[in-house]
Amino acid sequence: MDRVDVKFILKPSQLPDLLNEAKSLYEILQIGENVLNSEYHTVYFDTDDCQMYYLHVKERANRYKVRVREYVDSATSFLEIKFKNNKGKTSKTRMKTDGKYSFFPEAESEFISKNTPFESSQLMPMLSNRFNRITLVNRQWQERITIDTFAQFSHQQSNISLGNLVVCEIKKNPGQYMTPMEHLLRKMRIHPFRISKYILGSSLINGNVRPNLYKPKIILLNKKTQS
Repeated sequence: MDRVDVKFILKPSQLPDLLNEAKSLYEILQIGENVLNSEYHTVYFDTDDCQMYYLHVKERANRYKVRVREYVDSATSFLEIKFKNNKGKTSKTRMKTDGKYSFFPEAESEFISKNTPFESSQLMPMLSNRFNRITLVNRQWQERITIDTFAQFSHQQSNISLGNLVVCEIKKNPGQYMTPMEHLLRKMRIHPFRISKYILGSSLINGNVRPNLYKPKIILLNKKTQS
């Protein structure tokens, strides 16, 4: 919950090689019978003028994300708040919720007020996102790897699927040196790439934002995901 995040973009064709190289170094998370295909559903919230979106696109420090994430395989949902400070450190706080998106009950409203500069009355659902996740763990390094595939985004009547998008994210302790996964990715000539599912999806299908601010990143992303 208190970490440094480093993200990488892979082509689908690169994923089998990465997993094969990593299998001797990492354990894999299993939920029930499901090992490789854990399903997530996320709804992101923002103000009507998309303040959180623009703070992120402009790469401002001390920014927030507010979301409700459903962990489909375990049938649990959490209201989650992510905060990134001016040193690149990410912290996440969360509380269990029933997964409803139309309003925030009193306890959730208090949670938002306590952990963000926003009031729940300012926030509304802005983007829905579905994806599948593989989770790897290296206990020695206290390192967690998430690999997300089959991203789908929806906003009102607009929908888009990004089948070629594979996002690998390393979550490690602040101040930690190059981890085994970072060495593997460097060996494969895969370099860090800053990306946010909320910002990417919003830029592609949310008519309430100015997508030109994120257009150079989308062009570069398209080049990286071409097989």
